[in-house]
Amino acid sequence: MYFRVGRVLLAADAAHLRNPFGGLGLAGGLVDVGCVSDCLIGLHEDKADDTILAKYDEVRRKAWHELINPISSGNFQRMSIADADSLPDTDPFMSMVKRANGDSAFKKDLDDSAYAICHDFTQYYKESKSSVKL
Repeated sequence: MYFRVGRVLLAADAAHLRNPFGGLGLAGGLVDVGCVSDCLIGLHEDKADDTILAKYDEVRRKAWHELINPISSGNFQRMSIADADSLPDTDPFMSMVKRANGDSAFKKDLDDSAYAICHDFTQYYKESKSSVKL
């Protein structure tokens, strides 16, 4: 899977091998589009060069392989478990959800972990001449 080949960039569902299950298709797609937008704006405004597109491919592919796909695959597998009542005791993710129900600090950490699929591509913009300190 590639998010960039030559002048072709993929984002959202077009970039996924299969639709992520459990809301990650929409969330991942929105993040993909925001990220590629930052890259294209940087190119258009001459704040970035073509290497930002290679970075987009690298970062978004890594997010898909390490976060979106494993989580969505786990979500899909949970749907086929016959004894759903046992999930909070046997499934690591569902155990975390159960723990978050009674632990507000842990719940905040779990909620904040959703931002792990995000990435700020403006950090790869070239330093502007006006911001260079003499």
